[in-house]
Amino acid sequence: MRRLLRRLRLTTQLLLLTSLALSTAVSAAPSTPSSWHRHLRRLTGTLVAVPTDSTFSWNGSTSDLAQQYYHLHARGHTAGSMNFTTSDLPTPIQTRLEAVGLTFEQLPGLLQRAVVWDSGYTLDKDSTFIRVYTVGGVTMAKIAVTKDEYDSAGCTTTNCSDPNGRETFRSQTCSGDMMLSVSHCASQEVTVQGGHTSMWATGGDPDGTPAMEMVRHSWFDNVYLENYLVFAIHMLANVDEPAWETCPTGYGEIIVPCDLYSASKAAKNDWKEPAYGELTTAWLIRTKQEIHAFFHLVFLVPILLGGVGLGVCLILVCRWRRRRMQLSKDTFYHADVTTISPAHAGSGGRGRGRRGDKPAVDTAQEKGSSYLESNVVIQWSYGYPSSTSSLVRALISDPGMRAKRVPMEQLHFQRQLATGAFGEIWLCELESSEVAVKRLLKSRKQTFDDVQAFMDEIQLTASLSHPNVVTFLGVAWTTLENVCMVMEYLPNGDLHAFLRANMEKTGGAGLTWRKDKIHLAIGIARALRYLHARRPTPLIHRDIKARNVLLTDSFEAKLIDFGVSRNYAAGSCMTMGVGTPFWTAPEVLDGSVYSEQSDIYSFGVLLSELDTGAAPYNDAKTTSRGSMLQPFYILKLVMNGCLQPNFSPNCPPGVQAIADLCLLRDPAQRPRAKTVVKLLERLDGPDLDEKEPELPMLKIANHSSSQAAAAFVRDDMQPGKPFTRTISDDPTLACS
Repeated sequence: MRRLLRRLRLTTQLLLLTSLALSTAVSAAPSTPSSWHRHLRRLTGTLVAVPTDSTFSWNGSTSDLAQQYYHLHARGHTAGSMNFTTSDLPTPIQTRLEAVGLTFEQLPGLLQRAVVWDSGYTLDKDSTFIRVYTVGGVTMAKIAVTKDEYDSAGCTTTNCSDPNGRETFRSQTCSGDMMLSVSHCASQEVTVQGGHTSMWATGGDPDGTPAMEMVRHSWFDNVYLENYLVFAIHMLANVDEPAWETCPTGYGEIIVPCDLYSASKAAKNDWKEPAYGELTTAWLIRTKQEIHAFFHLVFLVPILLGGVGLGVCLILVCRWRRRRMQLSKDTFYHADVTTISPAHAGSGGRGRGRRGDKPAVDTAQEKGSSYLESNVVIQWSYGYPSSTSSLVRALISDPGMRAKRVPMEQLHFQRQLATGAFGEIWLCELESSEVAVKRLLKSRKQTFDDVQAFMDEIQLTASLSHPNVVTFLGVAWTTLENVCMVMEYLPNGDLHAFLRANMEKTGGAGLTWRKDKIHLAIGIARALRYLHARRPTPLIHRDIKARNVLLTDSFEAKLIDFGVSRNYAAGSCMTMGVGTPFWTAPEVLDGSVYSEQSDIYSFGVLLSELDTGAAPYNDAKTTSRGSMLQPFYILKLVMNGCLQPNFSPNCPPGVQAIADLCLLRDPAQRPRAKTVVKLLERLDGPDLDEKEPELPMLKIANHSSSQAAAAFVRDDMQPGKPFTRTISDDPTLACS
């Protein structure tokens, strides 16, 4: 029987691994219907993962409605079906659904809305589809006008606040010309005039379903003595929008201004049909597969009937194992609780323990109060796993866990900082100090594997100690499913947000390599050196990017998020693609065996983020047409070694040279983390901007494409191969 249980567990794990491996292929799905159809044939048949943004927050700063719809779906929310059949849809949406083999009627209400929006459509007051065009053909997720953009147009705002006390803004005085000067979209004509409401706003209800209604705003401006016409996408139905110069009584919603589309203005303003987003593409494929699996259950009936007997045996085995686990559970609930002060968490000292009693009631309270949940029973996806006791032992037997246990009642949850598909991070108060607490989503039914993965992350984070790695403070729990990881809180946020804010406010002039960026780069490289030097096996982070770097008050960099990190043993086969695609090394993207050198490639991409203040490949265009490259083609070029992130003209030559080494196609040719640290430390100084890189040899080779390729030789490396960065219009062609 034990052998049978072991085989069942192995089969389940194999299916999960297959799903995870396929998620990399989905992230590279082409966004045009013609090529997307072929890509789909390769994907259907294996359950795919839907790529989500772990930092996403529906607060009026983004127009990524598809992300909001999916987060609602993942939390168990529903929405009524839209009153359309497939034949009622615009042709592009019909074509997109036909490529998947779905009808509009088969989709849940939230996915219906995501498909309409992501395909570049909204609705007017009469439920007529309205076509939307975006500047440069970017996705609909990128058409929101930010507060800084709105202010730059010279417009004024009505300042409001939402029920959470968060400040929101609504347009007040703004001419049509001023509004359209910062718009990122254009709309088909809408003839029905909307009410006297704002044309731009921030805000968002985290649990709200955006309405995406296109509204016509036309008026005669008595100040500018002009007739103006602006279209605006309202996420509240226009009848529910507060009047102009009035704040909403509850949550407001983002409003996105658009120009009137015409063929004559399209070329001048670069208006194009928007590209498809990766999330909606994957969500459609997954839905098709789930429907397909459901209809094939009829073929499994004989097998299921034959498995009834086996099920009875498993129930008997589970009852026996539960009796054996009772002692472990009692120990779990009555384990010693050690009070950890955030101010002294890094000292290694232990406070005096006290006996903790098993809570008898559920006393979960609202935000700002202590959090204690004891009577929630986790619903595992496939029965009660036999290895649950190993999780219990990890909490009560691991000396690191026992020494760092925090009483749950001492954590006071204040506000949510970030949320993802599986977890969320909260700002909490612990003994008058602010801490960050990570836990699994309470609104989502967690599986055993979710809890196991989170426990692995906690144990790994607890084992790390370095000035440039986020500090683990403790772990709190009452039951397995509400384990919380307590970490230091860094109020300055992540490096990505810091760089973006600097670009928006100063155009990048607020930060320099000599005074700021080189210090951050060295700190991140030192964190990598520490991880890669761990013994007996190096630790691969696997998701190095600016979003996973936090900033201290003294502007020190600290690496976070070890949820996908893994130990690497030389000679082992690690091929599962994880991380964020644009920061991912080519060998990971193409499914080859990889090592800690994949982190070095990601670090090279991060150097481009530091230098430009922008995400990689945000300006990647084809050589002839000048149009933006779709994500699928960008990743293909990266895998072929034909494309690297751009650096600014002001990037110091030494930094550029180090980045080029990190971004080499062959992982064996990239420098080790310790070498990167040494090279960066040599550059640090008042003459950084002029200092040439101190490399044993830096050779430039000319190629027929007129682009330079760098090759280098280092003491612990084999002679390098020339590297080219040609961008071909056809990514299937070899680089030259």
